[in-house]
Amino acid sequence: MEIELFCFALGMILLYVLFGKRMKGKDKALGPKGLPILGNILEIDDEKMHFKFSEYAEQYGEIYQVKLLFDTFVVLNSERVIRKCFGGDKYKHVFNDRSELFYGKHFACNNRALSFVVDGTGLFHRTARKHVMQALHAYGSGLRDLENNVMTELSILHTRIEDENIFECVSLIFQSISNVLSLMLIGEPVLDDEKEKNMFQDEIHVEDFFLNSYVNFIMSVLPFVRYIPGRYKQEFLKAKAVNAKIVKKYVHDVKRSFVRGKVCGIVDVFLEEQNQQKEAGGEVFLRMIQL
Repeated sequence: MEIELFCFALGMILLYVLFGKRMKGKDKALGPKGLPILGNILEIDDEKMHFKFSEYAEQYGEIYQVKLLFDTFVVLNSERVIRKCFGGDKYKHVFNDRSELFYGKHFACNNRALSFVVDGTGLFHRTARKHVMQALHAYGSGLRDLENNVMTELSILHTRIEDENIFECVSLIFQSISNVLSLMLIGEPVLDDEKEKNMFQDEIHVEDFFLNSYVNFIMSVLPFVRYIPGRYKQEFLKAKAVNAKIVKKYVHDVKRSFVRGKVCGIVDVFLEEQNQQKEAGGEVFLRMIQL
């Protein structure tokens, strides 16, 4: 705890020195003033954030800004404003961006995975999204095969719960979800052993940890804490191990057995497209994508 507090204080001092000079003279939306450096971060609880934002909306209207440390967020509170900002060509390139995340940088191709791309309207995001949608539609014989696999897995889950008379079925549900994800990716369910059954559950755990706003702030400002003995180092090493396991099974192992023209899952679609790009002599775009 002492190390964490020391690192936090050190980070705040460094940030203040580096970013102490604020840009002035620009038009800004109204919003709560907050404290120097901290902004409104002490007023907002992750679990009750929507209640606090509703209070701000009553006071400042359908659009306002909130400052959290050195990031300023614009909050939209009406359908009219949301449609105008995200759907209108004039504004959508501004409102579709994402913040850079520590987890995205270290475990999602340096924020190049589709869910972590910073520029939400840029060429990379548009191209990546197009390939993902094409892969979903090209899955096997089409979306019907995907739907059938999902329904079959749900039927198996229902049967297991009934036959085994299980009331605490969370682990079975997790296993079923893992099977559905694996079927989508490579056309096969996960193996029935502890290492594979818990693979996606472990991935969910590390994402929950690193995508927490407080943890992301600590790791982004003070990335060296992942080398200091303690919770952050343990979770970072766990994330590396889980990520390596998933990449091995769903990328490297599939590439070794890949047969041109035979599509069993989304990964095969990407490999097929990658080979076509290589043969065409152009940039191999899909080498940068991670599901």
